[in-house]
Amino acid sequence: GSGEIPLANPERVKEIRAAAIRELKKTVANHTKYGTPQYTEVINELGCYPARNFQSSYLENAQGIYAQHMREHFWARNFACYHCPVACGKVCEVNEGPFAGARARPEYETIGMLGGSCGVTDFAAIIAANELCDEYGIDTISTGNAVALAMELFERGLITRADTEGIEARFGDGQALVGMVRLIGERRGLGDLLAEGMARVAREKPEWRPYILEVKGMPFAAYDPRGFHGMGLAYGTSSRGACHNVGGWTIRAELLSGEYDRFALKGKGKLVKYIQDNRAYVDSLGLCTVVRRSLGFTENPQGDVLKAVTGFDFTPELMEIGSRIYTLERMILVREGIRREDDMLPPRITTEKVPDGPAKGRILTKEMYEVMLDEYYALRGWDKEGVPTQETHHKLGLDELYPHPG
Repeated sequence: GSGEIPLANPERVKEIRAAAIRELKKTVANHTKYGTPQYTEVINELGCYPARNFQSSYLENAQGIYAQHMREHFWARNFACYHCPVACGKVCEVNEGPFAGARARPEYETIGMLGGSCGVTDFAAIIAANELCDEYGIDTISTGNAVALAMELFERGLITRADTEGIEARFGDGQALVGMVRLIGERRGLGDLLAEGMARVAREKPEWRPYILEVKGMPFAAYDPRGFHGMGLAYGTSSRGACHNVGGWTIRAELLSGEYDRFALKGKGKLVKYIQDNRAYVDSLGLCTVVRRSLGFTENPQGDVLKAVTGFDFTPELMEIGSRIYTLERMILVREGIRREDDMLPPRITTEKVPDGPAKGRILTKEMYEVMLDEYYALRGWDKEGVPTQETHHKLGLDELYPHPG
């Protein structure tokens, strides 16, 4: 901790850093003001938001969980990672009401899963639930999924207050949200099973499968792929399950830039592959995705920051490196028995149409999804079962590291 990091060209690094900071002040100003909660309103108003355990993709009367409301009523200060000029973390405090004293740093995903997916529009309750998750050391996305599942089961009469230790676990109830988080954190009542995660719940309670949103055991993040189909492919093909990060954050391309038709199927395999390869190499650099574009680390890598830092110019190889990483991860999954069937989406997405809101009537059927999946596998050089071919192993230089299973 007392040494200095050696740099190949310290002066050039200073120049690049200064230019990147100037660009970030212009391009990510909303991150500095609102953080990731800035996306809540736009995702909801486009009909892509988790509402009541993904029973809908639009949450009514959601103004109480939008970023401006957070900033005006709960924001205390910004939080930045070490030496970061963006400071996108928003420390929030509750100053009055039943959750007074609660303090946390809610991100978009936390608000979406503890808020929207649980039907809760009381931001104070979300902060309190977020704080509990932090204290218990449990993930807010997974916890929000578990609570939303319990709320739906309760409202359908599939569980009772005997299972929830007296909690009236209904959508929209902030007290119920916080109470259910405690049950999970302390493994009491139904919380003991929910604490094991969605894969275990599905195995022990197969009759609950229609209400469980997960892929490869990882529960959904705060996006409904019926509202933009590329996100469904990202969930399905992510190496670690329904992950919005390594799986491919298609929001910018499908919803914000207008570059892609969000309901189209063709072209989404290419989109998701490029985003995944981009994220794979960026993660390997140890760099935050918020600042990556300011340094040229996009799907078309540019700039000389790597040469300035290391003395080696391998920027043109970065996307191939990302593809190699993603295929190696798939080879490991294949070794463990993962195949095409494990890349499929849960029944709520493929069999239930969105009942209301901007995406009303939309659905991502299994047949629709497989159009994107086939395109994706072909571009990756994987066979119909999602197994990387021998030719792909050789092309990416993986033969010696990991021989082809055939």
